[in-house]
Amino acid sequence: MSNIDLINIEEVVNEALSCEISSGSRKRVSVDGKKIFCYISKQLTEKTLKEIGEHINLTHATILYHIRTFENLMRYDQKLRDATKFCMLVCNNMLGNETLKFRDNVELYWKTLSFKQQETLSRLAKRYYINNTKINEYEKL
Repeated sequence: MSNIDLINIEEVVNEALSCEISSGSRKRVSVDGKKIFCYISKQLTEKTLKEIGEHINLTHATILYHIRTFENLMRYDQKLRDATKFCMLVCNNMLGNETLKFRDNVELYWKTLSFKQQETLSRLAKRYYINNTKINEYEKL
């Protein structure tokens, strides 16, 4: 893994949150962006905390602090969870780890769908699950 990975992750987070995480800004959106960047960088790369910190001009202790507070905030902040999920999916796709699956797209955009669209997708998913479960049970025999 090269430094290009960190650059790619930084670009994704900056674009998703409309902020500049390498700036010294203490605005909430920038701090949340730094937390997301630190978390994703630690999860998806083999970089040390020191290397991650050097990329955005922070110490390894600050990176560790961001990761710990991020995990705590994730329990309560829905916007942070949504932004992280989006950034994680895009970064996984960009780094070649995983592509966006249909299920991931549905989860990302579920709240933007109309009630009728949600019902239709739920019905189709249930039918798909029932059909595949029957096939899998038949294969076990």
